[in-house]
Parts: sequence; structure tokens; C-alpha cells
Amino acid sequence: MTLRTCSLAVLATAALAGTALANGTVRMNNGPSNYNSFTATSLTGYNGENSGPGSTSSSFQTFCLQANEFFTPGHTYTSVISTYTLAEGNSNYDPSGPTAPTLGTGRDYLSSTTALLYSTFRAGGTFGGFAPATSSALTTALQMAIWYSEGELNNGTATYANYAAYTGNSAAVAMFNWARTNNNGSLYNVRVLQLFNSNGTNAQDQLTILSPAQLSMVPLPPAAFAGMGTLAAVIGMGYIRRRRLTAV
Repeated sequence: MTLRTCSLAVLATAALAGTALANGTVRMNNGPSNYNSFTATSLTGYNGENSGPGSTSSSFQTFCLQANEFFTPGHTYTSVISTYTLAEGNSNYDPSGPTAPTLGTGRDYLSSTTALLYSTFRAGGTFGGFAPATSSALTTALQMAIWYSEGELNNGTATYANYAAYTGNSAAVAMFNWARTNNNGSLYNVRVLQLFNSNGTNAQDQLTILSPAQLSMVPLPPAAFAGMGTLAAVIGMGYIRRRRLTAV
């Protein structure tokens, strides 16, 4: 299965709270042939650290956060580092069952579970027992775990049938369960790389990781400043996320 880009671009602005670094530009491509990931090549500005498996001196491997937006491989995008995705039309879905879409929610804060998954990948970690995710099978499982963590996979309708693919992938389920159990409520230096098309519409947001020196440039959500060490505190919700996955 190829985990690919998704549809529905929505107008948005980058000048929002929780976003403080200057705009950059980044070229997005598919990841290396043995990875089911994406390669973000930094062109201008600061787009996060170029480090970790599959990286070069000017690029890093990343995974998508949204199932209802897209990017075109080979294209260049304006980038903004933030703590949340923008204009996520599916963020009010309930993963427990069928729910009609609710648009206009505006932003969706990154979860600590997702942050731990991605920081572990970038550090070459084992997710509690797996080999580092440097194969197509394991990076596919990691993308599924990230999408489940972000609420993009659920059992609501046939449109979101990839919920079954996630539940049938033992590595993906184990990765998510490990991160849900072991995250400490922080964002582990991980941030959202918001992407924008040349006409200002949203492209599919990605994950990035910052150097310690850059962390203070992107404010955390208010709940994080309050020192609440649970996932609900970081995202201001009682469960992991409230978004779904469209078929890919």
C-alpha cells in the first residue's frame, strides 16, 4: 500500500498564534525507495533539522499529518513551523463511530503520542522493541500509527476504510500503543511543518524536529505551559485526536 497525499485544499493564513519562526520554502518528494515516507528538502529559511534516517545535509524524512489535504511530489511550498495543523476539516470526527464532517475548526494541535513516534524515528529508536523504521514495511506501519494517533483513522464509514488496514497491521498498533503508554505529555522537540501552495491555500502539513536553540521560537499551546503532563492537557481534549483518515 502506498501512503500518499490527500485532497481538499482550504484557504488559511500563516500569521497565527503558536507560529513564530519566519517563513521558509521546502521541496517535497517521496522518500527513498525502501521508505514509505516523504523527503522534505529545505530550500530557504529554517524548516527544522536535517538529521535522522534517510536524511542528507539539506533534507530529512517526514510523515504526513492530514488525510484531507495534499501536496504534489517535486513541488516547492512555503513552510511555517507551528504546534498545530491548519484548516483541518475533519478534526471534529469522533473515532468511535460514524459522524458527519464538521468544517471550519481552524487548527488541531499536535499530540504527544505523535511527537514521541516521530522523535523516535528521527533518533533511530526501536519503538519499544522493533528495529529502527528504515524499511518500507516499518515506515508504512509508522505512518499508520501517526495517522491513528492524529485521529485520521476510524471505523466510521467506507471512506475511512484504512482503519481496518491499521488494526490489521500489528506493527502499527504496537507502535501506537507503545507511544501512548510512554509519552510524557511533551512534544519532544517535534513540530508541525505547515505547507502552503503558491496561491496561499493549504497543502498537506508534515512533521519536523527542531534544534534546542530553535524551540523557544515556536510557542507551545497554553495547556503545555501549565505543566500538565497528559496528552489531554497538551491538546486540550480528553482523548488522542478527533480526526479521520480518507482512503489513500
